[in-house]
Order: sequence, then structure tokens, then C-alpha cells
Amino acid sequence: MPLLTGTDTGFAITPYGEWNARELELFVEDLGFTPAAALRAATEINAGFMTGGDHIGVLEPGRAADFIALDFSPLSDIRLLQDKSRIRAVHIAGKEICIPDRAYDPRQVTDFALVNWTDLYTRERVAELRRQRPHLAAAE
Repeated sequence: MPLLTGTDTGFAITPYGEWNARELELFVEDLGFTPAAALRAATEINAGFMTGGDHIGVLEPGRAADFIALDFSPLSDIRLLQDKSRIRAVHIAGKEICIPDRAYDPRQVTDFALVNWTDLYTRERVAELRRQRPHLAAAE
């Protein structure tokens, strides 16, 4: 039976990227996966459960190319995926993107995180947030 990764990501305590790397470490340390099997769960196996999964999840001609370039092999130490300084490039749909440093550490529960938990996201509230922080619209 395949196991998927990243199912609880995308909010303050488990933000995209940071938690995914930690989760792969847990697959290896706690579930007995090899680093290669953990990486396959996070890529090819996850893709198979998504709409359009036949076009993602594997680096092959004709597929969408989302990938990172590292200065190490995660097969030798999967924990190093959590060290952002080891990431050399991030590509989404084959195009390199730059991710700015965050002003806060998302691994810490902060006042910012608590505000997000208690906010009621009506259409009006979302429109207000977009006016205050226009970059949020790009995340949709």
C-alpha cells in the first residue's frame, strides 16, 4: 500500500517546503523507508494520486518539471533537505524561481500564525487581505 507525503502541509505550523523535508526524514527514521523510497513517495507516488498525475512527479520528456538542485545527494543524508543553504536552484514548470527569505521562522508558532488560525475567511475578508497584502493573490 503506497504512503503519501505532504498531506498536512500548507498552514502556519506545517508550511510548504519546511515540513515536507522534515516529513521525509521521519519516513526514513520512523517508518524504515530508504531515502530513495521516501523521495519516491514525495514525488512519483504523490503524483499518481493527483489529477494530471501522468504529467508530473518524474523528470521525463513531456512532463512538467518541478524540481530542486542541491549541492549534495539526499540519498546520502535525507536530513540535509531541511538546510535551505544547500538548495542551489528551484524550478517550477521548468523555470527557475527565486524564493525570498521570510521575515519569520515558520517552524515557530507565532502571533502571525495565531491570527491566521482565528480569522474567518469570508469573501469580504479575503478581498480585504488582498488589498493589504497584494502578494497573497499570487499564491492562489
